[in-house]
Amino acid sequence: MTASAHVRPFLEVVVLDAVAASLRARGQRVVRLDASGWTEDDDLHRELAAALDFPEDYAATPDALRDALDDVHAPDGLALAFVGYDGFAAHRPETARLALEIIGAWCARGQQLSCLVEPPLSE
Repeated sequence: MTASAHVRPFLEVVVLDAVAASLRARGQRVVRLDASGWTEDDDLHRELAAALDFPEDYAATPDALRDALDDVHAPDGLALAFVGYDGFAAHRPETARLALEIIGAWCARGQQLSCLVEPPLSE
């Protein structure tokens, strides 16, 4: 996976769900997103915008994603958990890769920010 070390890949959804449950038990917010049906860039942006309460004028671009994530406040921690991500990557490989890079960089700047992805993307 080319995204940062802050993007944790999982081979099985049950393992990702167990890690997510552990994070919840520690008081972190976990946002679980099913990417298996996503076929367009807008699917990713729409789901993230809704889950993370991005502003109404969110532009749905990589730069806008960076900016919107910087405005997300997660004092108790936040994990983004993507399942079925290979489904999205099959349709939009560059967007899928870039989104994980952006999210990984965002996670690297926070103490309790993480990204969980099932299944891992191949190089």
